[in-house]
This record gives sequence, structure tokens and C-alpha cells, in this order.
Amino acid sequence: MKLLLRGILLFTVVLMFSCKDDDSIIGENFIEENLEIKFDTITNLEIYSSPYNREDTVHSGAGISLIGDYHDDVFGDHKAISVFNLAPESNDADFGEGIIADSLVLRLDYKTFFGYDITNPLTITAYRVQGDLDDMHQTPLNSIDLSGYYDENSPLGSSTFLPDTSADTKYLKIHLGQALADEFVTNRDSIATDTAFISFFNGIVLKAERTGGTGSVISFNFAAEETQLTLHFQNETDVEQTFNYYADRSDLTKRYNFFEHNYIEGSIRNSLVSSNPLEFKTNDSLLFLQAMRGIDINIDVNLAGSEIAEIDNDFVINKAFLQFYTTGVEIDGSEAKYTPPNGLKIMEMQDGELLPVVDYYNPSSNLSNPSYYDGDNDRYEISLSRLTFQKLVDGEMDYSLLVQATQSSVSANRAIIHGTGSSNDAVRPRLVVMYSTNTKK
Repeated sequence: MKLLLRGILLFTVVLMFSCKDDDSIIGENFIEENLEIKFDTITNLEIYSSPYNREDTVHSGAGISLIGDYHDDVFGDHKAISVFNLAPESNDADFGEGIIADSLVLRLDYKTFFGYDITNPLTITAYRVQGDLDDMHQTPLNSIDLSGYYDENSPLGSSTFLPDTSADTKYLKIHLGQALADEFVTNRDSIATDTAFISFFNGIVLKAERTGGTGSVISFNFAAEETQLTLHFQNETDVEQTFNYYADRSDLTKRYNFFEHNYIEGSIRNSLVSSNPLEFKTNDSLLFLQAMRGIDINIDVNLAGSEIAEIDNDFVINKAFLQFYTTGVEIDGSEAKYTPPNGLKIMEMQDGELLPVVDYYNPSSNLSNPSYYDGDNDRYEISLSRLTFQKLVDGEMDYSLLVQATQSSVSANRAIIHGTGSSNDAVRPRLVVMYSTNTKK
């Protein structure tokens, strides 16, 4: 009966929410006659940074190529490596007779960059993939040894690239060498189809090195028309011809981003309990969040001892939310803000499984919708209304959440967040619950 009453009260409140403006949570008469609104701030939280789930599986299909080598005074040294294959623009092309290969040029459409160094270019080197990229798809991330997929002593070609924020469009161009261009021409008839070409040319690994300074991570658009591998050749017409290969025009192509992290080279090392395996302090003064399959956040919530867990009369949850406040880092004597991940993916950790949180669950995809960053207030506000109500009704006083950056494989965004050990109480993480108790006996 008590559970039924709570459900009826919740339905009534939700119904009235849909009929009111945002600043009118519950009708005034309804409050006077039935409910008393209360607030509870729950600080009984254990929060700590954690390395990206190494048991996660790799999935192909990245829309953005991330390539970079950068040093961050806080987060340390990091590399972003792009791996992909291509397919011909047509499976029935006629190259003509008397073909002579001129060159083979890889071009990627520049999108944006991450990092503070726009003075020193990156040297980006292309390597030929050895093996089948299909082997990576849905494979546990921690079981992939990327070094086994290319020979670092046999580059196809390299080029330097400097992000230019003043230009609308820039391209990374790498000449892949005459020998490979000749191979394409010699085998043109036997590699005409997508399947045959991918079997002949397994793909490309792109890896960057800093030429100086702190470096950067650069993103390129796989889907752009200008992102292509172009074979330049002549035939009997003596007119220069071109034929293109694309990374995203065939269902058979694969696209991945891989990352290498060395946190010991940054001040983040002061928040570590262990560097091997990577383990962060619990309830530290700072939390760290990083895309590039870098750092997640673990949250252990314990509702026991909170006011709402102790009440005997019936209640409904009007709103519950978890707040994280971001902070900056001092650069050249002034505080600079990182660009935090735009969205967070929130999952419940239960018996070794990751489950969608009900507040963000999308039945159509069986996945979670993201929670977004509030840049005006320098914080994440994670809604946990439905989850909190569910836990209290079920009598589950403690539960664990995993928070990850959305688009973790195609973004280099990162954030420093005030932790539960912060000396400033106003910016510590907290779970705020607004609820209404039934005043009718």
C-alpha cells in the first residue's frame, strides 16, 4: 500500500510538471493541502578517477580521425593513432591502356585541434597495415597490440602539419611513395572490387611525433569528400588521370582510433596510488576526466543516514541531481580552462555489469542518452531523479556509477573537477535531492 501511494504521488507530481512552467514545480494549493517540500544534500559519496575500462571492446566506424602527440603539464604525455582502410570509388573503373603511375597521395580534411601549441608542427608518418583490420572489431581493447599491425621501420611516407585556426580548410597530405603507386597500377585489374582491394592493401596507420613544444592532437574528417587516397596516373591519352579510394564509402572499411597515455609525466601523478596498474586516490581534492579512452570517474553513493532515507511517511522525488564543478589550470601565470567533454555517459555498475541509468535510458537504442556540460556555471549536473526514487523504494541504500566522456574515441577533451577532498565545501561533489512528503495522515 505504501509503495502504491508513492507511485500515485509521483504520477500526480509528474502530471502537474507537464502542465506548469519550469519555475512552478508544483501547484501552490497542492503543496498546502498535500505535500511538504524538503531538500536533502547527500555528501556520503566516494568518488575517484579511474582508467578507461580496459575490458571495453573496440568497434570500427569512427567518423573522426584523431592523430597527435602532446604533453600536458597536468595530464602527462599522450598519443593518438589513427588506423583505417579504404575502398575504391568504383568497382568497374576503366584505367585505359599504357598506364604509368605518377604518385599516390593521401589527403585528410582538417577539422580541429586540441592543445595549446600552435607553433610547432607535428610530423605525421603513414605505415602500411599488416594483417586484417576485421580482427580488431569487437575485440577487447586490452588484448590488441597495435605494434603487431605495422612495421615502424618501414614507413610509406611522412609530412609535417601545423594546425591553422585562421584557415577555413586545411589538408594533411602525405605522398605514399612511387613503389606503392606502381603496385596499385600493376594490380589494378585484380584489385577492382572492395573486397579484393582491402585484401591487397590492408590499410594505413597514421602516427605523429612532436617536433618541439608541447604538441597537439589534431582531428580530421573521415567523411569529407576531400579525405581520400588518390592515385595519379597517365594512360595512352597522355593526360593526367586520377582515381580515388575512400575510408567511409564502403560497408567493408574499418576506422579506429587508438591511444597511448603516460600520466607519470604530469602533475596528475600526485593523485595516483599506483602507476602500474593505474590507480587513483579515493576522495581526492581533484578528479580527472578525459576522452581519448583516458580517464573515467567512479561514484559510490550511500544513501544510508541521509534525511530522506530515514523518513517514515510517504514521499515522492521531485528532483535529484549530482553536481561536479570543473576548475582550471595555471598556464603562464593565469588560469586557463580546459574544454571539458560536452557530454557524459552514465552507467550503473552492478555485479560486474554496466547497466543504463533509468534517467538516461533510451528504449529505442537500448543505450543511455548523455548528460551535458553546463559551461555557464562550470559544472556537470547529472540528473538522478528516477534512479534515486527507484533505489529508495527498493531499499537499496548504496550503488555505484561509472561516468565516461561521450565520443571517447573521437575527442581529446578533458576536465579537472573538484573532488570530495576539496577544501572548498561549495564546489565538492554532492547529490541534492528535492522531495515532497505526504502531510495527510
